[in-house]
Amino acid sequence: MLEYKDLFNYKKECLFQSLQRNLEWAKRTNEISIHAKNWCLAFWLIYVGILVKDSNVNVSWLQVFVGVLGVMFFFILDSLTHYYSHLWQRQRNELKKILIELPDLEIKELQAVDPFEGKLLLEGKYRTFALMLKNETLIFFYFGLAIMMVFVLTAIKYFVQKS
Repeated sequence: MLEYKDLFNYKKECLFQSLQRNLEWAKRTNEISIHAKNWCLAFWLIYVGILVKDSNVNVSWLQVFVGVLGVMFFFILDSLTHYYSHLWQRQRNELKKILIELPDLEIKELQAVDPFEGKLLLEGKYRTFALMLKNETLIFFYFGLAIMMVFVLTAIKYFVQKS
């Protein structure tokens, strides 16, 4: 049977490893989020640039729709990475709270601590997602880019045909 000191050290090490795992995943999702904006801008410039380079181009509504769908794809990718980063931050706060309470726990409470449970606290996920988006500029960036794409492609569609 493990003594209190051995069990305490084991649980402490488990908590540190869980915190390190969360930090690594948060770094990865933040990198994807940073790249998603760059990829979206590159997609926008390439997609519009291909259509603008020809002086006699016929833009269809399908091309406008595909362009907007491309921007929305990157919006969904970026918002999902923000969402999971937010969930890992919440789990990290829970693990830190357990780590602070760890020295005061008795042997039965200490045995009940399970830092490797790995759940992401998914209850209320839609509410969390909506609250996360409320404070973000993601909506303004991506929807602004989509609206600008619609305006540019619509202008190309009508002004090139009239010329």
